[in-house]
Amino acid sequence: MQSTRAIGLSLNDPQRGHVALHVAREFAALPAGADGIGIAATVDRRVLISRRPSLPRDAALAPIVGPLKGRSAVIQIRHRDDVRPPRESPHNLGPFRSREFACAVTGGPADVDSAAALREQHLADLPDFLRRHITGESEAEAFFFKVLHRLHQSGQLDHPVGPDPDRVVDAIVAVHGDSGFARCVQVIGGQGLVHVALGAKNAVLLFDGLPLDEAEAIDPTLADSSIGRERLRRFRAAITLGFIDGSPDGDLPEGMRLLEQPQRVAVVIDRGLEPRARILD
Repeated sequence: MQSTRAIGLSLNDPQRGHVALHVAREFAALPAGADGIGIAATVDRRVLISRRPSLPRDAALAPIVGPLKGRSAVIQIRHRDDVRPPRESPHNLGPFRSREFACAVTGGPADVDSAAALREQHLADLPDFLRRHITGESEAEAFFFKVLHRLHQSGQLDHPVGPDPDRVVDAIVAVHGDSGFARCVQVIGGQGLVHVALGAKNAVLLFDGLPLDEAEAIDPTLADSSIGRERLRRFRAAITLGFIDGSPDGDLPEGMRLLEQPQRVAVVIDRGLEPRARILD
């Protein structure tokens, strides 16, 4: 079994997204030290976020996530050993949002002082129209807003259909810079899902249909009608995994493909659910 701490989802049927996570449970489980989770989805250019700052010891990912509310979502899983701001607040648990964007940021500085100093660097020249939307004290949230600032500077932030995904990748890489730590960033909104791994083990899962028995194990009503079974057959999804621990064991479930990625890579999932990978220098 392998676990992951950052998940991005792009799918054609959000109400069955948690079934896909159940099918992928050997490849996308909660880490043993998971102690919080945040879930963000985009619906009609709005971002909906739910956060659970604590988790039961035996928690499983799929039941916690439940049916998703939008066709794009990001999930950020907090680990008990993560560096955190001195003040405990639900707003310090990602994903973070601004406008129609949501972003999960995992990894980062290894100690509180370094994180605080880097946060101040991110905020140093942030314009007020972005700064006033910051709600927490985490370096990760400030990183996200610094990425938005770079998109604003390049004229991409207010693009009618959203910024060019490649420009989003460039902004993430530029803000990360030559940092000596690993980071994984996943952004939804605009033209699709952007997944960037910077020194982190990561992968992409592709789904072409969902097994009936797996759906029944989650919710028997999902497969108790011809319409429900047809929706399971027509299900398609691309799921990005960041900060993976462990290795896949055994055969892949029916209808699922695993694409392991380099540790420095950007993957863009377009609205057709086709992943496009770009190796980062």
